[in-house]
Amino acid sequence: MVGFDFSGIQAEIAKMDRAFVRAAEGDALAYVYVHTQSRVLADKIAKTLAPALVQVTPYTSPEILVEMDIIYSRMVSLAPSYTVPYMVKGNFYGRCGEFEEAANCFKAAYNIAYDPTREKWPHVEPSKSTGKLMVNLGLSLYHSGDRDEGQRFLEAGQKMMAKIKAKSPSEKPPEPL
Repeated sequence: MVGFDFSGIQAEIAKMDRAFVRAAEGDALAYVYVHTQSRVLADKIAKTLAPALVQVTPYTSPEILVEMDIIYSRMVSLAPSYTVPYMVKGNFYGRCGEFEEAANCFKAAYNIAYDPTREKWPHVEPSKSTGKLMVNLGLSLYHSGDRDEGQRFLEAGQKMMAKIKAKSPSEKPPEPL
């Protein structure tokens, strides 16, 4: 994160490489982090993101649980010279293998924080994070016994990551998902 310019950014998805889906005992768990300097904006994002997290899954059974918390803290450092006062944390719980729903949580969060007028962008693109999600979930599924499903996600994630690495650095910033 050193050298990354946060000036002029009101809300940002930060440290997307920390976003992941973890499979354990038949469940998939996804975290969404949104950092902002405004408590009002943090409240707005939380209220908008919570329904979005619910809407991405068709399940209404107790197997699906959505939590939304706003952590008011001045201890969240994203860079040596930058500290954000508020962090919105959203959790998505679903059955192991429900990758599409978990990935949509991150898409929803990114779109909420998206500002087409800003000059700087997240240091990790959402598509890149999604690729990592696929790889991580694929490995978890593979080692937990569902090797066919795990291999499918693993290969899809690796292909996505390869495409991203092949992109030219001069490409324009990503559009909203």
